[in-house]
Formats: sequence, structure tokens, C-alpha cells
Amino acid sequence: MKKGFIICVDDQAAILDALMTQLENAVGDTCNIETAESAEEALEVLGDLQRNGELLEMIIADEVMPGMKGSQLLEIVHKCFPEVIKVMLTGQAGLDAVVYAINHAGLDKYFTKPWEYEDLKLTVVNLLEKGRLARKNKLLASELREKYQELESAYHKLALAYKQVKETQDQLIHTEKLAIVGQVASGIAHEVKNQLHMIGFAELIKEAYPADEKVQKYAGFILNAGNNIYHLVDEMRRFAKKEQRHYEMEMCSVTDVISHLLNFIRFDKLLAHRKIITDFTENPTVRANSDKIGQVLINLLRNAAYATSENTGEIRITVAANKDHAVIQVQDNGCGIPEEYLPRIWEPFFTTKGDEGTGLGLDICRRIIEEHHGAITCTSRVNVGTTFTISLPLVQDA
Repeated sequence: MKKGFIICVDDQAAILDALMTQLENAVGDTCNIETAESAEEALEVLGDLQRNGELLEMIIADEVMPGMKGSQLLEIVHKCFPEVIKVMLTGQAGLDAVVYAINHAGLDKYFTKPWEYEDLKLTVVNLLEKGRLARKNKLLASELREKYQELESAYHKLALAYKQVKETQDQLIHTEKLAIVGQVASGIAHEVKNQLHMIGFAELIKEAYPADEKVQKYAGFILNAGNNIYHLVDEMRRFAKKEQRHYEMEMCSVTDVISHLLNFIRFDKLLAHRKIITDFTENPTVRANSDKIGQVLINLLRNAAYATSENTGEIRITVAANKDHAVIQVQDNGCGIPEEYLPRIWEPFFTTKGDEGTGLGLDICRRIIEEHHGAITCTSRVNVGTTFTISLPLVQDA
């Protein structure tokens, strides 16, 4: 360890020589000793030590000196180097100076003249050991902080790397799932298309009984259902391949689309035991593909039915409008969605239905609404219910 310095300050040369001799005997070669006959000279010595990068461990100053007092010198040293040990030499009447030095200079010890050598020796050695231990602990603490910062930095880098690996892994799994869905959906679309040819007989039935309103109505339902089934499978295939589709748009009444849909789905077994309430305060006109909007609403209605209980479940469909948008709400009084799940309901393959759900429905719904330049949001409270809100741009009058 590098040897430090002790500065002894006294205006009387005899006392200064005696003090220096006693300190040399007390500390041996563990410390260098410098002397000064005034506070101003002591500051010059301190400046030289600082410029040379030396360590000042202790300063011992007499209080009564011409010019600057010892307590003032110690105060200056304390402000610049608070870790330096400060010791004062004073006469019997110098207690006021001691109190001042304690309060303003962080005085560590004082001796009244004349002092006992053994007392001086024991005190100086103990103070030096205490100071060296404090510096050692400070250095160790600094090294530990640096190590901690290095470990913390390494941890953050590992966490970031793990996050990137996890995101890449999730993306690969997601892409693999989409590829599987695309392959399966393409095969299903082919087989469904083959089977849907049989539904074409409904056209023949309509032609055979043109005057029978029920036959015409039910045959129309069958044909619409077949068309919806095919387009639903095709939507899954497009979703899996991330294909963008530009739908054939037309001017349509929102309430007419919903009313037609409700006539169609009243045969749905899941919805048959739910009370559906409509609240059409407006009849806005939008530019949309009615089949695709119907697909979104069927998905939302069936989700609402799944979340509610038979006979007590209620689903409310509200249609309103603001300055620029038609607003459709599908609200239920079902079990609700836990808050931690709400941000994830739009993720592909995320489902709360277990084996009964694919986790694709809501993401497909969102894609369809966004392709209509609209937006869909969800709010929910557990054991209170869930509300999906669809916003579609209004057709503005010229």
C-alpha cells in the first residue's frame, strides 16, 4: 500500500521537532511526516502533495498561531478533504476552539498541551488504522459497484438476447402454425367446394316452387349458408397466407345487414336460447361488403352466446352514428374476459375456449374491419359482460 503523509503544524520549532520525533517513533516507516510553522505554509505543503498525487492521511495543527488559527486551517482542509484525519493541539483555555473545530472541521481528536506521549502514540496509530480501513472499504465498495454494474449490464444484454430469441422462436412457431392452417384450409376449401355443389339443388327447388314463399325463403337461407361456408374457409386460407383482399364494396344500410343476418342465424342452435335485443337509434349507410360484415357479426354473436348462459343470456346489438362513423356494438351479460387476457384476444391462436376454439376468429374479424378502413375494440368486466365496438366510415353526402 502506498505510504501516506502526516502534516504537523506549529509556530514553535521546539514543539514541532518534539512532535515530529514522537510521531516517527509511533508510526515508524508506515507514514511520511512533513512539518510547517504556519497554517499558510501547511496549505502550500498540502498543495504540493496534491499535485504529486500523494495521500494526506492526517494533519495535526496547533490552535494558537500567528495569522490563520489552527481551527480555521482544519476547517479549510475538511471542506476540501473530508476524509483526512484532523487533530488539534491546544492550551487549557482553548476549548472554544475545539468546539468550533468539532462543529465546522470534523475534528477527530484534540490534545491539551503538554500531552502524554503514550496517549498521543495510541491515538494516532488507532486513527490511522481506522482511516486506512475506511479507505479500503470504500475502495472495495467501489469495486463491488463496478462489478455489480458489469453484472447488471450483462444481465440486461442476456435478457435482451433472450427476448430476441423468444420473439424469433414465437415467430417461427406462428409461421409454422399459419403454414399448417394454410395447407389444411386449402384442402378443406377444395373438399367443401366439391360438397357445396350439392347445395345447388336448392336453386332447383326455388325454381320448382316459385309461388311458395316458405320454400323460396328457406332455399335462400341454404344458398346463403353455403356461400358463407365457402367464403369462411377461403378467409382462413387467405389469413394463413397473409393475403390482402380487396372486397367488392357497395352502399348498404347497417340495420338492413343486421336484420337480414338475424333472420339467417335464428336457426343457430347456440343462439336459439339467448335473448337478442336490438337498439337501432340510427340507420347509417356505409360502403362495405355485406357478406364480410355479416361474417364478423356472426363471429361476435356466437362468441357472446358462448360466454352467456342458456335462457338467461342476453345479447344487445346497438347501431348508432357520430359525425364520421357508423358505430355497431355487440354487448353480452356473460362471464367477461379477465383483464390480463384482453390485450391477447386479437393474437392468432390465442383462445379461452379450450379445444372448442381455434383462436383465429377475432384476428380475422379485425382484418376484415381494417380492410373496410374501420376499427374494432373490446371492453370487458369479469362476471359483468363484454362489449365489442365496430366503427365504420359513413358514406358522406355530396
